Amino acid sequence: MASVLVVRDEARRELYEARDYYDEQRPGYGELFVEAVEGEFALLLQFEKIGKQVGRGIRRHTLINWPYGIFYQVRGDELIIIAVAHHRRRPGYWRSRLR
Repeated sequence: MASVLVVRDEARRELYEARDYYDEQRPGYGELFVEAVEGEFALLLQFEKIGKQVGRGIRRHTLINWPYGIFYQVRGDELIIIAVAHHRRRPGYWRSRLR
């Protein structure tokens, strides 16, 4: 079971960009988004295999009530967040981060 959460810089940037977007649309909504994502990070640490396998060792966990998915992989005791990706924007772009 993974015990260490590693959020790659690109994924963290995506999270904050989405937060800022939601805050522009409706103040305070961005923080709700961040809280939802962080809650899912905690869930993934407990149940690392709940995400659907989408590639070699890569899983996607879909957020409830938000049009985003979390792409991640587990290596040893690390749960590595590769992307916090919108469902309809640039599908598969995160794959280049695996190289």
